[in-house]
Amino acid sequence: PFTHSVVVNKDIAKDSIVLGFSGKPLELLNIQKVKKDNLQVIRRFTGGGTVVVDHSTVFASFVLNAGDVNSQPYPREIMKWTEEAVYAPAFADLAETKGADTEKFSLMENDYVWGDRKIGGNAQTITKNRWVHHTSFLWKFDPFRMGYLKLPSKRPAYRADRPHLEFLTEISTHLPEHRRDPTEFAKALHRQMASLFELQNGLTGMECNDQLPEAMLNEEFQELHARLKQETPTFVPRTFVVDDLPDEPAVSV
Repeated sequence: PFTHSVVVNKDIAKDSIVLGFSGKPLELLNIQKVKKDNLQVIRRFTGGGTVVVDHSTVFASFVLNAGDVNSQPYPREIMKWTEEAVYAPAFADLAETKGADTEKFSLMENDYVWGDRKIGGNAQTITKNRWVHHTSFLWKFDPFRMGYLKLPSKRPAYRADRPHLEFLTEISTHLPEHRRDPTEFAKALHRQMASLFELQNGLTGMECNDQLPEAMLNEEFQELHARLKQETPTFVPRTFVVDDLPDEPAVSV
C-alpha cells in the first residue's frame, strides 16, 4: 500500500503563478500584466503565499503519515522538522559549509531563507492521519516576472516593506560553482533522507543517477498523482487553473 512519498521535481509544462487556496487575485496580482502576458494562474490545494514558478523552480513535497516522523502534525512542528532534520543538513552538505558559523539556511517565520532573504515558500495540508508539506525553491528566477506580484498586505515581519527583489535570493548564487545544478540538490536531499528512512523506489523528476526518459517520468508521475488521489482524496482534486481572473477596478481621478 502507498504509505509515504518524497517527490523532487523541476520541469513544469508552463510558466505559472500559483496562489494559495484562499489567495485573492486582486490583492496579490498585477492583473493587467498577468492577462497581457497570458500567464497561467493556478490555485493550489494548500495555504501559503503566492509564487511565480518556471523551469528554474525546484519543487519538493513530502506526503507522510502523521506517525512517520518524530513531530506533531501541526504546521509549525512540521516545518521545524523539515528544517532541522532534512533541509538544513542537506543545504550544509550542498554548500559545503558544515561549520555552524557559516551555515546560512534556516526557517524564518514560515519561509526558508538564506541569511535574511527568502529562498523557498512552504504550504501544507493536514488531515487526521496524514499530511502534505511542499516547497517551491527559488533555484533561479527571472526578476522581470516578479512584476506580476503585488506587495502583499500580509507580510512576514522579517520582510518588512522590502520589494520582491530585495526580499528574495537565488539559491544557486550561494553555492560552489560545481554544486549549482539542481540535480545536486536532489542528491543532497537523497543522502539526507537515506540517513532518516529506509528508502525504496523514489519518484523524482531529477534522478540522482541516470536521467529517466521523459515518457517514463510522465508515467510515474501519473501513477503518483492517481495514488495520491486514492490515498488522500481531499488533497489533489482541489488544485485547478484559475481561468476567470477579475478585472482591476477602475481608478477614479
